[in-house]
Parts: sequence; structure tokens; C-alpha cells
Amino acid sequence: MKSLFILFFIAFANLIFSQENNSVLQANFIRAMITSNEIFIIINVKDLNTKETKEVCTTNEDLRNATEIEKSISYDEAFKLLQRNKSRDFEFKNKEALEIFILNYFSKIDLLKFEKEFEIDDLIKSINKTWNLDYDKTKETIYLYAYSLSKKGLLIGLSQECFGINGLWCVSCQENK
Repeated sequence: MKSLFILFFIAFANLIFSQENNSVLQANFIRAMITSNEIFIIINVKDLNTKETKEVCTTNEDLRNATEIEKSISYDEAFKLLQRNKSRDFEFKNKEALEIFILNYFSKIDLLKFEKEFEIDDLIKSINKTWNLDYDKTKETIYLYAYSLSKKGLLIGLSQECFGINGLWCVSCQENK
């Protein structure tokens, strides 16, 4: 009976954390859609050709580009369409649009290995208003960093020649401090 209670408690705690995490991801998604800054978002992409859905870390810019291709509309129309969208779930059939997301897919195992190897929990403790992560040092892992930090509730931006820095910066840290 005691082990059954413990299993129930673990399942309940996971459910509550998942709901909290989804609400933070949703709020960050909505904030990212209204800015022209390049911000990382976590979305669910359904490939209408295979019917497979994957959670993907991408940028609001990549999502706008994919939407532009998928719907055969202008970039500005895609921007306006996504500003009104409140869902993190997207469906694409166009292979060119889907290719935008292929490099940004990582399994949960990939993510856990990365977080352990790069000590993400320790990194989060050091993130402050002026934090940035140099792009040249993280080219191959930049989306894994963004995915991990975004999953943990931070709103992460990608700067290119912005503020004299090339790399990741914490948007939500600047707003909250």
C-alpha cells in the first residue's frame, strides 16, 4: 500500500509540473510571437504526410518562414497570422517548410544527455540580467542549449551582432530584474 501511495504521489507531482511547464511554455510562445527579436520557442509540429508529431525547439523566425512557405503568403502576412495564434501546435505538409524543423528535433534522451553533460541546472543558477552564451563556442549545440533552457521556463533570444554579442541571451532575465 505504501509503494502504491508513493507511485501515485510521483505521478501526481509529474502531472502538476507538466501543467505548470506547459503554461510557462505557452506564455513564452505568445510573448515570442509579438516581437521581431529572434526568440526560441518550443512547438509541436505535425507532419501531415506521415501523421507524426514532434516537439521541436525552433525560433519564432523559423516558424514564420515555415508558415510563409506552407501557406504561400508573405512574411508580413505570416507574422500577423502567428501574432493571432495562441496554440503551440502546428501542422505542415510542405516538405520545404518541414525541413526547417528537421535540424531542431532532439529526443528526450538527447536532451537529458546534453543537460547532464553540460550541467544545465548549474548554468541556470548563474544566469542573470547580463548573461549571454557565445555562439562561436556553441554552434553545434545552440539549439540544445535553447531547448533545455526554454523547457526550464526561460525565454531565450538569439542575437546576431546585437549588443556586440553573437549568441544566446536571456530575455526573461532582463525583464524580471
